[in-house]
Amino acid sequence: MGGGIVSSIIASLIVMGGGVLFAYLRSKHSDKAPIVLYGFAGAACIAVLCYTIMGRDVFSFRQPTATSIDNVEENIKKWTYDLGFAISPAPSSADYYFAETVTLKNGLIIAVGRMKERPGFLQLDSVLSVAPEHQTALTKLTVAEANIVSQEVLLELARSRVEYAMTLTPGSQQQGVQPILALQNITIIKPLPVNNLTEGAYLDALSEVEADITMARAALVLSLARHAHT
Repeated sequence: MGGGIVSSIIASLIVMGGGVLFAYLRSKHSDKAPIVLYGFAGAACIAVLCYTIMGRDVFSFRQPTATSIDNVEENIKKWTYDLGFAISPAPSSADYYFAETVTLKNGLIIAVGRMKERPGFLQLDSVLSVAPEHQTALTKLTVAEANIVSQEVLLELARSRVEYAMTLTPGSQQQGVQPILALQNITIIKPLPVNNLTEGAYLDALSEVEADITMARAALVLSLARHAHT
C-alpha cells in the first residue's frame, strides 16, 4: 500500500512539473514547445506500453505477495512448474491440508505438503527404499555387526542434522529383531516455515532432500561393504 502511495505522488509531481515546463517554454521559447510536446507524447506511449506488458504502471513499486498459509499451495505448484519439475496430486490424506508429489529431473520423488500437525510448515518427504540385495546382506549380520551398521548410518544422518523415520519389517519389533536387520526404508523429512517462503528457499530444500537421500544410501552401502558377509 505504501508503495502505491509513493508511486502516485511521483507520478503526480512528474505530471505537474511537465505541465509547468511546457507552459514556461510556450511563453518564453515557443519554438521549443513542439519538441517538448513530442517528448511528452513519446513518454506517454512508452508508459502505456509498459502497463500493457507488465500489468502495472512505470512507477509502481508493489512487491509480490508474501507466501502465507493462504497461498502456499498455489505458490508451490507455480514454482515447481517454473523449475521444470513434474508435479501431481498425492493420494488424499486426512493428515494434510494439501499434498503434492514432485518428481525431480533425476527421477527422485519428493512428497510436498502442509500437515495439520504442523500447520505453519511445509513438509518435504522422500523415501529411500533398501534394495533387495542390501536387505539380504542385512539379514546375514551378527548382532554386533548390525549395531555397528546401524550406528554408522545414524551417525551420518545426525551429522547432516536430518530428520528421518525408519520403516521396519512388520512384526520385527515384537520378535526382538535388531531394527537395522528389519529395515525396509528410510524416510527423509524436511520441514520449511510457510511464512515468507521463497522460490529460492523451496529449490534449496528440494536439493537438500536429494542430497540427504544420496548420503543415507551411500552410508548404508559403504557400511554394509565393510561388515556384511559374502
